[in-house]
Amino acid sequence: MMQDQGRRHRHHHGGSAEPTSGNPNVCMLADDEPATVVRIEGGRHLAARLHNLGILPGKRIKKLGTMPGSGPVMVDCDGVRVALGRGIASHVLVQPSRDARNTEEPRQ
Repeated sequence: MMQDQGRRHRHHHGGSAEPTSGNPNVCMLADDEPATVVRIEGGRHLAARLHNLGILPGKRIKKLGTMPGSGPVMVDCDGVRVALGRGIASHVLVQPSRDARNTEEPRQ
């Protein structure tokens, strides 16, 4: 019993939809809304897991939709569709493309 006394787990289950910085997370995007990954908020394990899926800062990503209930968030990254649990998706901070479009001048 005493062997577990010193262990502390830093896992946070459930994930929050609220970002801790100024950027929204994937969960907050509208369906079919493109964005650019700005940062992965989490430890090395989470960053490595997302990197293996091709989701890393600078990549274009599009939220395809959310499964009913508390199901996963479907995203497209480089033509690959991936289902991310909401807890994981809430750690992927993005810059929505609509923000960039609002600052661009129309082409003629």
